[in-house]
Amino acid sequence: MLHRIVINIAGGHYAGALQTTKEIESKLLGIFKHDVRVIDLDERAIAPRQYSDKDYDFESIIHEIKNVSSKGDLVIILVCGCYSLFDSKLCDLSSLKVFVDSDGDKRLINLIQQKHVITGDDLESCISYYMDHLRPEMINYIDPSKTKADIIIPSANDALGTAIIVDGIVKVVEQYQGGGSNDTKKLFPQLDFNLERMELQKERYYELS
Repeated sequence: MLHRIVINIAGGHYAGALQTTKEIESKLLGIFKHDVRVIDLDERAIAPRQYSDKDYDFESIIHEIKNVSSKGDLVIILVCGCYSLFDSKLCDLSSLKVFVDSDGDKRLINLIQQKHVITGDDLESCISYYMDHLRPEMINYIDPSKTKADIIIPSANDALGTAIIVDGIVKVVEQYQGGGSNDTKKLFPQLDFNLERMELQKERYYELS
C-alpha cells in the first residue's frame, strides 16, 4: 500500500515559497530513496485570473494528490503556492503546514526584479499590478491562511527554516517506518522538530525570526 506524506508550503507572491520548496526537494532526495513530488499550485491558476480562491480547482488538486503513484511504498508530496494553506480539505491531507513570510516591500522589490523592469512605464505598470491585484489578494485571501501554519519561516532566514522543515519531514517518515530505517538519516540532527507536540496544539503556530 502506497503511503503519501503531504507537506504544504505557502507564502505571499514572490516571497520565495517555490524556491524554498525546491531546496527542500533537493535535500530530501539526498536523504531518502523515496520519490519526492512537487505540485506548484501557482502554475494551476485558472485563466483569466480573478485574484481570489476562485482561481483554483481545489477538488481536482486534492484528487491528484490522493492518486499520486510511485514504484515504492512511500512518496513525499510537496504542495507549494500562495493558496497551499487556504483550502481546509487540502490542509487536512497535510502532515506539516508551512508559511514562508515576507513583508510587502520585499515582495514588491522581488516582483520588480523578476519582471526585469527597465523603463519608468514598466515600473508604473508593475506597481499598479501589485497595488490593484496582488496586495488586495494577499490581504483578503493569502495572509489569513497563515494562521493554519504549523511553522512560519521568514524568507530572509530560509536556510534555517529549510533545515527545520527537512528535519520535521524526516521525523514523519521515521514514524511511518516505525522509528527509522537504514536508508534514512537526519540531515540536521541538532534541530529537534517535535511534530507530536504540534499536533496537540493545532491552534498555535511557531514563528522563527
